[in-house]
This record gives sequence, structure tokens and C-alpha cells, in this order.
Amino acid sequence: MKAQDRDNLYRLFRDHGDVLGTSGTALVALESFIASVRQVRCSADQLKGLVNELTTTIKSTEPRITPLIHLIEEFEAEMRDGYTADVTATKDRLIAVLQGKIDKQKEMLQRVVKHGRKCIADGDVVIVYSTSAAVRDILLEAHREGKKIRVLILKQDFTKTRKLIWSVTGADIDHQVIPEYNLSNFVASANKVFLGAISITPDQQAVCPLGTTEVVSLCHLRKIPVYLFADSLKFSHRPSSEHCIHAKLQDLRQDDVSYSMTIHSHCLLNLDMIDYLVTEDGEVDKSAIERYRCHPSAI
Repeated sequence: MKAQDRDNLYRLFRDHGDVLGTSGTALVALESFIASVRQVRCSADQLKGLVNELTTTIKSTEPRITPLIHLIEEFEAEMRDGYTADVTATKDRLIAVLQGKIDKQKEMLQRVVKHGRKCIADGDVVIVYSTSAAVRDILLEAHREGKKIRVLILKQDFTKTRKLIWSVTGADIDHQVIPEYNLSNFVASANKVFLGAISITPDQQAVCPLGTTEVVSLCHLRKIPVYLFADSLKFSHRPSSEHCIHAKLQDLRQDDVSYSMTIHSHCLLNLDMIDYLVTEDGEVDKSAIERYRCHPSAI
């Protein structure tokens, strides 16, 4: 894959992550993978090389999309002896294995939501600073159960906030949209913070949407409990320094001043700032999460 094509693909992953969250991005990526398998025209001896080229690129995203990489490495292991001289049969096998990974991601997300909705009680005022599909579905499920809640949505770039605003508005959930830099004027009215993450690393860091650390720091100072919802596919074997958080320089000019501003795609949040960690198994002790790293892939 050409360098420009690879960089464009990584940017597409980041754009999808801003809108759909990590789980949603993983599902879209796997569905697109299936579409590519169906559409590719090649001989049987070319197919494995084309698949390997794509999987290698996916595993090197900036930042690393840990659940997607786990699923891709499971896919590679299951396909190790699955390539045959019959290109049609091999493509059918590829699609079936990829569909199994889609089903696994959906099932794990549903389990996180099932436990997450138990974290909401009548009268809660929840701060949300996340594009997490789990957080969004938890709020919707709690509302469907009849729980009276209010959501404080911290507006980031509108592309990151649009789907959450659209979802709670459509469900008629009481909510208020506030600028992220204005949280200090509203924080006293909230009693919980809900977050998602891309990855949780062995050095006790969570790779989160940019700005999460600053938001959580204020809430932690005000003793507002912080909930992180993450299925075990998000637990990485690599330290946070190896998660390739993307950085770019943006050239700007204001009045008669020109300057370059450095912008990162994500930030790191120390797990010490998290009060409750909820996985597909329910609330887990942060000191016991190493058991989730017994994953066949070593990402």
C-alpha cells in the first residue's frame, strides 16, 4: 500500500472514531473488509498477499485501535490454514470468519451496556465527554427503562458530538449542551461522569478522546465519580508510549501573526483518575484487570 493511501486510511479511521466511537469504527472496518473481499478480483495465489497487506495496515493505525487489532489478529490465526486453490471457497471462508468477529464485537458491546445501565439511578445528572457507543447506548437503555436522568454534553468539535446530541434529542432525554471549556460553571450540578476509551494499557493509562484528561481532572477534584466503560478487547499488551497517538501541525494566521499549532488526536488518562471500571463482566477492580490481558494477540 502506498504511503499516501495508508495515511488517508488512518485519517479515515480517526474520522470514524470521532463520530462512531471505537466499537462502531471496528464494526465499520470489518464490514468494509468483507465488502473488499467480495469485490476483489484476483487469482487464488494472490488473495493471501492482498489480505495480509490490508491486515498489516489495519494493525498499524495511528492511534492503535486495540479492539479492532485484537479481532484482526484472531482472524489471521483462524485463517492461517484457510487459504486453498479454490478462490471462491477461500473468499467464503474469509467472509465467515470476519462476520464472526463482527458478531463478537456486537455481543461484547451489548454486555457492557447491560451492566452499564445498572450504573444509572433516577435523578442522575451525567457528564458525557465521549463518542463511545457503549456510553450512548447505556443512556438510551436507562431512559427506556423509565429512569429520569439529565445529561450534560460537553461540546467538542461538532463532528464528535453530533451523534450523541441527535440520539438524546430523538429519545427525548433531558440534556444540556455546554462548551467543554465552561464545565466549571456546571460541574456542581452533576453526580457522575461516563467515559469510553480506545485502549487501556499495562502502564495503567487509558487512550481517550483529546481533552478527556482535563475534564476528568476537574471532576476528580470535585469528587464526582468517574465511570469508564470498556470491553476486554480494549485491553492492550503494549504500553501507552507505543500506541502511536497521531500529532499534526496546523499552520494558522490571526491578524498579523502566523504560527504553527501542534494538535494530538487523543490523550492519556491515568487509571487512578477512574473510580469505576465496567467491562462485559460488570464492574471490575482495576487491580485485577491483568487477567484480561491473557489474550492470544500481543498488541
